[in-house]
Amino acid sequence: MGNPGGEDWRDRVGGWLTESGLHGWVVRELQDPAEYAEIWIRDGGQRPRFAYDAMYSAWLDDFAARGVEAVASG
Repeated sequence: MGNPGGEDWRDRVGGWLTESGLHGWVVRELQDPAEYAEIWIRDGGQRPRFAYDAMYSAWLDDFAARGVEAVASG
């Protein structure tokens, strides 16, 4: 899976390292957008109830509108 601009994530991150002159080790994890939203909402202190449900729906609607299929962390 690449970036919206069509550039492979490895090339993009590699470019940052090359430009900085630093060496790096990149660990990458892909998450389903729903899992990603759940983590951030829970970490923000929300628990399942009305506010949680509204926030969860907003995150998923935003991801769907932007065509997000996965979220990468690293």
